[in-house]
Amino acid sequence: MAYYEQRQRAESFGQVAQNYDAFRPQYPEALVREILDSSTSNGPRVLDVGSGTGILAAQLREAGCEVLAVEPDSEMAGIAKGKGLVVEKSTFEDWDPAGRTFDIIAFGQSFHWVDPAIALPQIAQALNPRGALALAWNDIQASGETGSALALIMNRFSPPPAPSSERSNEEHPVLSELKTNGFDAEELTFEESLAYSRDSWLSMVFTHSAQLTMEPAERDQMFAEMAAVIPDSGLSAHNDAQLILASPSS
Repeated sequence: MAYYEQRQRAESFGQVAQNYDAFRPQYPEALVREILDSSTSNGPRVLDVGSGTGILAAQLREAGCEVLAVEPDSEMAGIAKGKGLVVEKSTFEDWDPAGRTFDIIAFGQSFHWVDPAIALPQIAQALNPRGALALAWNDIQASGETGSALALIMNRFSPPPAPSSERSNEEHPVLSELKTNGFDAEELTFEESLAYSRDSWLSMVFTHSAQLTMEPAERDQMFAEMAAVIPDSGLSAHNDAQLILASPSS
């Protein structure tokens, strides 16, 4: 089953909206700059789809963009509005552009939650000439022996992760989908090292849909096992953030 068809997971984030905003990381500065550089406009007009609590939208606004966010969850949208972002509450499939067009259409950690058969034609229509589609994912993994121990626990308890973490050396699966639907696309990776305390790592992990939709007893057991293998000093992690930039083929 495709991710966008798993509505329980797609609609699970509102219950942890505050923690999502507090513990999900920002995107690497170099990734945000690359999104800006994809536009030929000064102060580009950006549509941020599935904006959640506005993490990427706020970074783009701070970089000089004019941002409109679209987010279906009321709790998540409320936090984004609290940051002064303009948010329209809707799924992207049901959202009405009302004739508006954009220099950049961005999806931060959210493209896998939309139906590409509906979304990609909408995107092509809403992009200005020479506009860009930007799909971003943070992909954070704990490092070293602690990371190996945590991965074993994750694999035992959780269903498969989001597309950004299902990677090998093969082409990102979204790239072929974009190309099939008339987009030219390229993938870029931005690496960064991070450090987490035990509490901040666990708080971040348990804002993901795979954990949020577990049975409570199973989730509590997973939490306890993960907490037991993280040292008091915390852990090191690496982020292999991915950015796909695309535009309709000429």
